[in-house]
Amino acid sequence: MTISDLQLIGKKIVVGIVVATVPLVILLGGLWLIQTVLSDNPLSPSTTVHLK
Repeated sequence: MTISDLQLIGKKIVVGIVVATVPLVILLGGLWLIQTVLSDNPLSPSTTVHLK
């Protein structure tokens, strides 16, 4: 195997890792967004109303 073959294999491995992680990041980001939208806790404490 020549150096150009090893470079090609390395590039294919890097592209494969990127192609595998992009959908994973999108999926986890969507799940996080759904969880924050549907949670009972408000995002910022300034929006809470304190009744006395």
